[in-house]
Amino acid sequence: MTHYKKIAFIFLILTAFLSYSAVADQMPRDFLIEVAKGNVPGHEIVHLVIHSEIVDTDEDVVWCVDDDYAFLTSATTLNVTSTDVDDVMADTGAWNVTIYGLDINFAPITEVVNLNGQTPVSTTSSFYRVNSIHTNTAGSSETNEGTIYVGTGATVAGVPTNIYGVICAGEGWSNMGIYSVKADYSAYMIEGILGTDDDKVVNFGVYYRGNAKVSRTWKLVEHIHIHRGFVSTSYYYSSLPDRADIRLDASVAVGEASVSGLLAVLLVDDDVLTNSTLNWDSGDASETSINSDTENTLLYIVIAILFMGMIGAGLLSRRR
Repeated sequence: MTHYKKIAFIFLILTAFLSYSAVADQMPRDFLIEVAKGNVPGHEIVHLVIHSEIVDTDEDVVWCVDDDYAFLTSATTLNVTSTDVDDVMADTGAWNVTIYGLDINFAPITEVVNLNGQTPVSTTSSFYRVNSIHTNTAGSSETNEGTIYVGTGATVAGVPTNIYGVICAGEGWSNMGIYSVKADYSAYMIEGILGTDDDKVVNFGVYYRGNAKVSRTWKLVEHIHIHRGFVSTSYYYSSLPDRADIRLDASVAVGEASVSGLLAVLLVDDDVLTNSTLNWDSGDASETSINSDTENTLLYIVIAILFMGMIGAGLLSRRR
C-alpha cells in the first residue's frame, strides 16, 4: 500500500469514527414528548384518567359515584370530607389533599386542604370547576383509607349532598371523566384508550361543550362499543372551543361493569397559536436535536483539516 493510500485509509477511519460519535449524540425529536418535558413554550398536556367499578345501564360520567356528574353553576366554597375517620392529620390514612380547579373566570386555582375524617373542612377559595384532586401526604397506610369527597350541602358519614369531586378509597387521586379548559387556552384532543376487563359490552361516549354565555349544548365527539378489552382511540387533534367542558360517559346493556381509560389533551396558550417566532421547528420525528452545536462545528473543522492534510500528502507523494 502506497503512502498516499495509507493516509486516505486513515482519513476514512477517522471520519467514520467522528461521524458515529455525532450520530450517537443525536436522538429523534417528538413534538409531544418535548411538550411533556416542558421544552415547548405555551404548550402542555393533561391526561383525563378514568376508573369506576360501578358503571351500570345509565349513561353517566365515569367516576366512583353511582350518579351522574353535575357541573357547578356558580363559584362556590367547597367542603372536603372522607368516609374514614383515619383520613386525618397524624393518623394512618391521608392527611391532606390538593384541589386543582378553575375560578369563575376559568383561571387556574389550587388549594391544599387538611383532612379531618368525616368532619367537613371548607376551602378558602371559591371553585367554579374541579378538575382533579390529589392526596399529598399520609400515615402508615400511605393512601386514603376512605373515599374522599369535595362537595356542598349536608354531610352524612363523610358523604356530602352535592358531589363535585371524589377520590376512590385507596386510589390517591380523582379518576373522574370530567375536565374544563382554562381561559385563554385552546385545547386539542389527541388520543386515548378505553375499555373493560369484564365480560360486558360497554358503551363509551366522549362529549364537549363550549362555555359561551348563552345556549350551551353538549356535542358528541365519539361513541364506541367495547366488549371485554381495551381500544386505542385517536381524535386527530379535534379542536375544543374556549373554556370547554369535557366529559367521558359509559354504560352497559345489562348489570354493572368495571371500566377504565385515559384521554390526552393538548393545551396551547392562545398567545403562541400564531406566533411565528416560537423557537421550535416542525417537530417531525425525522428531525434530530444535537447535544451541542459546538461539537458539530469542531467535527467539521477536524474533517476539513484531515481532508486538506490528505490532499497535501498526496501532492508530496506525487512529487517524490
